[in-house]
Amino acid sequence: MPETTESTAPSREDVAAFIATNAPLYKLDPEVLMSIWDHDGEFRSSTATSDDLPRIGEPWKLKILAGIKYLGALHERFDGYPQTLAAYQCGAGQVGYAVRTHGEKWKERLPARVKSYLCVVLGKTVY
Repeated sequence: MPETTESTAPSREDVAAFIATNAPLYKLDPEVLMSIWDHDGEFRSSTATSDDLPRIGEPWKLKILAGIKYLGALHERFDGYPQTLAAYQCGAGQVGYAVRTHGEKWKERLPARVKSYLCVVLGKTVY
């Protein structure tokens, strides 16, 4: 298999192996992260900068690691994957406010697109 470069996308298998190695470092479930990857095709990051992360050769790995670190920070802050992924989708402030003001009914305050995302990524049985 040719080596992945900046101009080529990594294979799903390469991404899965990288996630499986790094997700536990941030106390995350690799299967949930792969579900995000399968849905989105990428990870967003907010808090991690390249200075916060180890030096790794391939740019795609750095982007994924930044996303894993961001999700790990959200997961530490919020209660479970539904809140974590809702914060990932619509912002920590909005989810934090919904949880504080509406308690167990916090999900009712989410935009429809976020509810849909949670159902797709986490599966209807989990959400």
